Amino acid sequence: LQTRLDLGDAQLRKLVMTRPQLLGLSIEDNLAPTLEWLQTRLDLDESGLRKMVLAVPSLLGYSVEDNMALKLEWLRRRLDLDDAGLRKVVVAFPPLLGLSVENNMEPKLCFFEEELGLSPSEVRASIVSAPSRLGRSLKTRYRPRLEVCRAAGVDASLVLSYATIVDEKFCKRARIPLEALRAAQEKRPPGYRRPLCSKEADITVAVAPCAPAAFLVPPRPRRRAAAPPRRALKGDSTITVLHQFESVVLDPALAADGNFWIYALVVVEQGGFPLNVLGDPEASATDLLMGGGADETDAYDYEGVVFEATPVDAPPGKAAALVVADATFTAMPEAAWRRFRTVIAVGGDTDYGDEDAGLIAVSSMGELRALTICSYASLNKRA
Repeated sequence: LQTRLDLGDAQLRKLVMTRPQLLGLSIEDNLAPTLEWLQTRLDLDESGLRKMVLAVPSLLGYSVEDNMALKLEWLRRRLDLDDAGLRKVVVAFPPLLGLSVENNMEPKLCFFEEELGLSPSEVRASIVSAPSRLGRSLKTRYRPRLEVCRAAGVDASLVLSYATIVDEKFCKRARIPLEALRAAQEKRPPGYRRPLCSKEADITVAVAPCAPAAFLVPPRPRRRAAAPPRRALKGDSTITVLHQFESVVLDPALAADGNFWIYALVVVEQGGFPLNVLGDPEASATDLLMGGGADETDAYDYEGVVFEATPVDAPPGKAAALVVADATFTAMPEAAWRRFRTVIAVGGDTDYGDEDAGLIAVSSMGELRALTICSYASLNKRA
């Protein structure tokens, strides 16, 4: 990878840390032919290929025949693009290759035409000029903005024209009260979220009373080679800590875990603050989450709701916690993780249970989710 893409050491490290699954892919059967296909199909030079892979490392894990080739052909036909137009769209917004046709792109294009009243040529021109418009959420961006525009008698075409700007700027330009847009976005009961396992059903994340015997499972003490013994944070001690954070930074490498979003929703609902994604601040949090294995619909739907759109590489506040995969943690310089008040290492065989240093080890996101639910339940019971 370093030789083929002419990567510096820092770029290679970032690529592998963002998508560690790349290390399990075959060079001959996967990496080499995928890179060759991308470069040939999109007429990329070496710099363009490197930029695309660094932007969305998960591309290297996609099937050419069953995924990317079919999506490119669908985009070409659906938007009536020539090769130059198709190349422009995909190079400008590589995450398009990770979006579902049936569940993401087609519903949005139909919305633009049927709800916004735009012609196919107008939709094509809009997407070609700003392809990231296909990456915005129908639920949290397009539909609420259309609702408030209609209520205020504002031209509905502004919903797509201003799709890439934040809510505050959109409301200012459309002369719509921000409070009205927030009300439209929040027209659901508290805690209402779509569960990971369903595209249709909804879920309420609630913190119920918790029996200590059922959930107070202490993180198992584990040892780091050549390190002095550490005092593990266990049981009641863990429960008293997990509700104290004012901000949480999550490693996108954990995004493929089935408990990732459940844990995130519990913290957002009970803590009252959006989370941050660990990564380069110049990158996109959504892209990093998708690169870590998150479903694209979840990633886009929760942008700005559960997660801030801009990643962070440092604590965003004083009482900040870092929830990080064991593999990511072992590669971090000590000076980087010590800036956080608490570091929770997930998985692996290393002992990070050091109460004095603010280190907690848990076996899985499922264990962390259960302990966090108990922590907030304990807090609510005392209140």
